[in-house]
Amino acid sequence: MRLDALFSDHMVLQARKPIRVFGEGAGRASVCLDGDFADTESSGPFWCATLPARDEGGPYDLTVSLDGEETVLRDVYVGDVYLLAGQSNMQFKLRESSCPEDQWVEWPLLRGFSLARPEAGEPYAPEDGWQVCSRDKAGDFSAIGYHLGEMTRAGRAVGLIICYQGASVIESWLPEGAAASLGISVPLEDRHVDHTWPEYTVWNQDGYLYRHMFRKLPPLSLSAVIWYQGESDTTEAEARVYDRELECLVRTWRGDLGDSSLPFVIVQIADYQPRSDEGWRALQRAQQRAAAEIPFAALVRSADICESDNIHPATKSRLAARIADVLKTLSS
Repeated sequence: MRLDALFSDHMVLQARKPIRVFGEGAGRASVCLDGDFADTESSGPFWCATLPARDEGGPYDLTVSLDGEETVLRDVYVGDVYLLAGQSNMQFKLRESSCPEDQWVEWPLLRGFSLARPEAGEPYAPEDGWQVCSRDKAGDFSAIGYHLGEMTRAGRAVGLIICYQGASVIESWLPEGAAASLGISVPLEDRHVDHTWPEYTVWNQDGYLYRHMFRKLPPLSLSAVIWYQGESDTTEAEARVYDRELECLVRTWRGDLGDSSLPFVIVQIADYQPRSDEGWRALQRAQQRAAAEIPFAALVRSADICESDNIHPATKSRLAARIADVLKTLSS
């Protein structure tokens, strides 16, 4: 039996939702957290033991016994866990942002976990476990994630799980064949160049990132998903169907995570001067339509608070503040 890589020292577990501890293999598993106990017996290939929901707190030891072999995870907290999903503007690091290094602060209760990305260059991998935000590590955190954690922590632990890949298209984040099942078929010549750009074709295959990144996450409980993607789907033909694809993504991810009312924050792509064309504007409108139609979802507008001369606006703190405000509304 094996414990999933998501579970390591310094982990943040979601407060006020079932605490699911899981992994692969057949046999008997038992877990204990601060007096709460759960066990399960599985014939494989997957096992999951569910502890009852609890309020914020920590640090705790999480003890996991797999067929009698015990592992103790130290410095585990219960707080808020956010999934940071999408493409390069979510991937954009604090060290690349307009926030000067002398303002980076050590936040012992801000922790991050990196799902494996197909592109090289992410400083941490799943085998590195949860990373505590120290001054020397802060620059490698997602800029939006760092500022969001700073703005929402309020004395409790905040966990950030990265699930992003630059230059990724929405079809890759959906299950294979999902678009076709919706009756959506956009000819290749009417799609954004990122669909066929040689460097990106590995991860922009239909369903690739859904299988290789997102599906590593369920059934972990989360506080919310922050979705910032769309720049790679900005043709007029793609924008006409993007809202339907995004609605499918939200429905699928919520189903996989076992949380039908999981909040989704949809960040509307910023204005970009070299692409002030109808395709770009139509994609922004599609995101707005999706947010209006999807229950427990909200749109965050970025155009009025981000630079428009770069496809990767350097100012992320104001955007994170707006996301934090929306999260308060969605959770109230």
